[in-house]
Order: sequence, then structure tokens, then C-alpha cells
Amino acid sequence: MATGLRRGELLGLRWIDVRSDAIWVRQQLTFLAGEFRFKPTKMRQGTRLVAISPDASEVLVRHRERQEADRSLLGSAWAESGLVFTSEVGTPIHPQNFYGTWAKLKRRAGVPHMRLHDLRHLHVSLLVKRGLDPRTIADRVGHTSPAFTLKRYSHLFEEQRRAAAVSLEDLLGTKAGEDPD
Repeated sequence: MATGLRRGELLGLRWIDVRSDAIWVRQQLTFLAGEFRFKPTKMRQGTRLVAISPDASEVLVRHRERQEADRSLLGSAWAESGLVFTSEVGTPIHPQNFYGTWAKLKRRAGVPHMRLHDLRHLHVSLLVKRGLDPRTIADRVGHTSPAFTLKRYSHLFEEQRRAAAVSLEDLLGTKAGEDPD
């Protein structure tokens, strides 16, 4: 929800691609024909920089500390993958297991039914609501076309609909009944 990344991009994220203020999205992880495969992202240029907030950065720092503790505890049983999100033993996470974890977290937090991908939709919609320009949003989520981003991912909010009801006075810069000259 903090980045708008796709599932495969999250699962393919490596610690070497994480900075305190941004992450480089360089690859995605897929599971095809019984094996994990790292593939380029959907971006034509293959990589994108996604800025992260200080609170998201802090969550990643705490996650890395927990992962380091797991690595120390397991010793040689830890499978070093360099990935940010791993199984309990350091291996890549199977996409179905990722969905299972998402379902458990939702239940524990009391979140109503929503797909994991809905967090991406929510991220884009909230950026639109905050007034970010479509080009910036499209770049952030890995789309080449801002029009595609807005059509596919943004959702109208009731307050935006009400805000669009601008008076003629405000639109024209005049008071009702005044001659504009």
C-alpha cells in the first residue's frame, strides 16, 4: 500500500535495491513450471526508482533486523537469497504462500475482504486524491501512459465529485449579476 508495487515486484525486491528514501524496482519473481524465475519488470527501461516515506523506510529497517535475527538463529540452514521478502529459511516466497500470509494479516487486523492487488489500486487512488499529477503516478507504478493509469487504477471519491461542483462565479471570476467588463 505504501509503494503501489505489483506482487511479483515485491517478491523480487532485493536488499541491494533498498535505500533509506527509495527502492529500485529492477526485477520481478514468478513461479512457472515448478520453479522460481526472476524476470525483468514490465517497464520498457527495465527499472524504476520509487521514493518511500520515512515510516515505510522504518518498517523496512525493522523487517531487516528480524530477518537478520532469523539468519543468525538458523546459521547454515538459512538459504541466502538477498531478497527482502523471504520464507522463514531465506528462500523466495511462493506467490500462493504470499496470498496466504496476506489473508492471515487481514483477518488479524480485521480488514474486510480485499485482494492483495487492491492495495495497488488504493495506492494510486489515494495519490490521485492528494492531487499528484498523472505522469508522476504513472511513473511510480510502472506505467508508460498516465491515461492508462487513471483509467485502470484511479477511483473517484465522493468528495472529489462534490469539489467539481464549482459555481459559475468562481469559474468566471465574477459575482452573479455583475457585468464582467
